Order: sequence, then C-alpha cells, then structure tokens
Amino acid sequence: MIRSLFTIVLLTTLSTTVFGQYVYDSENILLNKGRLYVGTTPTSPAKVLDLMKSNQEAYNLMKKAKGSYDFAMGLGYIGGFLVGVPLGSTVAGGDPNWTLAAAGGVTILLALEVIKGFKKNAMRATEIYNSSLSSGGNTPIALEMGMIGNGFGFKVRF
Repeated sequence: MIRSLFTIVLLTTLSTTVFGQYVYDSENILLNKGRLYVGTTPTSPAKVLDLMKSNQEAYNLMKKAKGSYDFAMGLGYIGGFLVGVPLGSTVAGGDPNWTLAAAGGVTILLALEVIKGFKKNAMRATEIYNSSLSSGGNTPIALEMGMIGNGFGFKVRF
C-alpha cells in the first residue's frame, strides 16, 4: 500500500516537472522591444545585416534600418551631452544654460522618432528573411508527461 502510494506521489510530482526538449531554429531573427535576437542571443544590427546577405530584399531593408539606428544613436548621444552640460554646471555651482538643455531634450525626442523608423524597417526585414528560411524539420516538438483524458500518460505536442 505504501509502495503504490509512493509511486503515485512520485509520478504526480514528475508529471509537473518532466518536459521534452524544444527544438528552435537558430537562424530565426526576432525583433523584440527594439532589440534584435538570432535565436535567443541578442545581436547588433551590423551582425544581423551580415546574416541577411543571402536575401537581397531583406538586406536592403535592414541596411536602411541600420542607417536609421546609427543616426538615432548619434542624435541620442548628442542630446544626452546637451542635457548633461547644464546639469553638470548646476551641480558644480555654475550658471546653467537651460536653452542648451531644452535643445538637448528636443534632440533626444528626435532620436526617439528616428528609432521608430528603425523598428519598422527592421521588423519588415526580419519578416521577409524568416519567411525565406526553409522550415523543414524545425517544428517545435514537446514530450510531456501528465494527466490525459483517460488517466496518466505521455503527450506529444507539435
């Protein structure tokens, strides 16, 4: 009796923790919250651009997106500097030039608008590139152990 109770408790515990291995395509490119990922690895736009050389349409869109990204980063750095100089002057006890800080704020807002263009073009480029990849044999498969319709058993999900 104790042996069968122990077996049931053990199988119930294992059913919640035992899962099969998921297989994902490592060539798949994803844009999530403004970051580019190859598989699950964060990647720079320059490396993604190199990966997309095999697909000319996606490459052209990503090249445009990378140009927007580089321009926006430059604007962001300049805007941060323009905001930081008056703040540093205030901390040091000097007379800050708030016009300079306002110009920096406008520059940062402009950089945020340019980043929207990067996201739009990068999303289109990743969609085109991912759709051109062959999907043969890369279906995610999961083996799960747990309760099924007729009791306890294994489930295979595709």
